[in-house]
Amino acid sequence: MANRFTDSGKWDDPWFRKLPCKYKAFWIFILDKCNHAGIWKVDFESASFHIGETITSEDVLLQFSDRIYPFKDKWFITKFIFFQYGILSKVNRVHNSVIEILKKEGLYKVYERSIEGCKDKDKDKDKGKGKDKDKDIIIAESKKTQFDGFWNIYPDRNGKKLYKAEAEEFFLKKIKDEDIPEVLQAARNYAVSQNVTDGIGIKDAIRFLKKNYWREWITPEKVAPKGKTTPPESTGRGNIVVEPGSNRWQKKISDNES
Repeated sequence: MANRFTDSGKWDDPWFRKLPCKYKAFWIFILDKCNHAGIWKVDFESASFHIGETITSEDVLLQFSDRIYPFKDKWFITKFIFFQYGILSKVNRVHNSVIEILKKEGLYKVYERSIEGCKDKDKDKDKGKGKDKDKDIIIAESKKTQFDGFWNIYPDRNGKKLYKAEAEEFFLKKIKDEDIPEVLQAARNYAVSQNVTDGIGIKDAIRFLKKNYWREWITPEKVAPKGKTTPPESTGRGNIVVEPGSNRWQKKISDNES
């Protein structure tokens, strides 16, 4: 069994700390299960079995789009090599083995792009300045991918989704990278909420983002257990009322929220 370096500082990283538990477990799982070149043979049946929760590629790519490069039926963990080995050298037998795998899989240029970002990050720690243009492009592209995921998740209003350009601009410029996992989770929770299902007071995506309404949906909507007649505590999403004949608590949206 392979012994590998692990980053104990990940538990203090805001990005990792804000991940839902199953995605924390998945990240550690693929770091352990990938080969020594950072390539994981995609197997979500195995991942879901070991983690104990259902994991899908679509959800994972939304969470890790800037850290994973999908190709064929495999995923390349872009920062794995630099963390484990530093800069690869052909005179090192282990390094040379990794280089051969990257070339065989057509990933060497992907590795070179990722390594430039890692090297510049180390330089910035020492010098406090400088950014790599290619790294900026990769980050911008990954955030665009994350917005596309958000837009696909977000519910339509009367069969339409309006103000996409405005929502995208706000997402790219104003939403912090460390908040994106929670924004995506909030969109998922909102999309399956009772109000959205019933078509009541659905907000356009730009309002959901711009007014920080998304923060109220980071946790799922509460569902009343069968037989209960007392509503749960209000979450600030409006007055809670009991829908007759239903075990679900419904939010009554006030005029100033619609």
